[in-house]
Amino acid sequence: MKILLIQSRVEPEMRAHERACITECLGLPPSDIHGIDSHKTTLEDIRLSGVDAIILGATGKTCILRESRERVESFSCFAHEARRRRIPMLGINFGAHILTIAFGGSVSHDEEHREVGSYTVRKCVAAAQDPIFRHLPDTFVVQLAHVDRMERPPEEAAVLLSSDGCSTMAWSFPGEGIYALEFQAESDKDDLAARLIGYHETYAGAPGELEYVMLRLRPSPEASRVLPLFLSEVVKKQQPMNV
Repeated sequence: MKILLIQSRVEPEMRAHERACITECLGLPPSDIHGIDSHKTTLEDIRLSGVDAIILGATGKTCILRESRERVESFSCFAHEARRRRIPMLGINFGAHILTIAFGGSVSHDEEHREVGSYTVRKCVAAAQDPIFRHLPDTFVVQLAHVDRMERPPEEAAVLLSSDGCSTMAWSFPGEGIYALEFQAESDKDDLAARLIGYHETYAGAPGELEYVMLRLRPSPEASRVLPLFLSEVVKKQQPMNV
């Protein structure tokens, strides 16, 4: 198994934490996860032959709307090439924003309605037929830490999840194995707590806000099933075009 993890976190310790969480959640040996630092690697030079799946990770202190046009275009070209090759892709938070913009949707910066902590999401109609989300209950808890949000999904996308504060919490291209998730699919409450300590100035910088969020974190066992289901129900059942 060869999973490319495209990482956009600047801090080495946070990149390592993200990779460890994703590796553990997938239940794969570390050698199967090939981490790539998008700040140091030219995405166009990445060889996609033999790749079973791509995961685009999150970031902690920046957002897609503040990235250079050249960097956004590089991500977009990479995503389109992976889609052409029918390689399953899953974007988490920043990674979801990359996929949304790459395929014609839009992302907005919404400081006033940022969501940080444990939230309940609900399944949309399309989720009933989805290979991943049909296995999950109608509502479940997820871990969130976002200021940007997917405002409008791509035209061909099926919206799978929503919440009281976000109409598009997850979308997919049906039958293509491409998913965009606003929530931290690799994180339970302890993992999110560790991230918030590192990024509290971005997500919980007001006096007492970090403590307030920490006290209200809840477990998210159902959300932790999404990555394993992506592996078993999508990746292992869909062969990439190795060209």
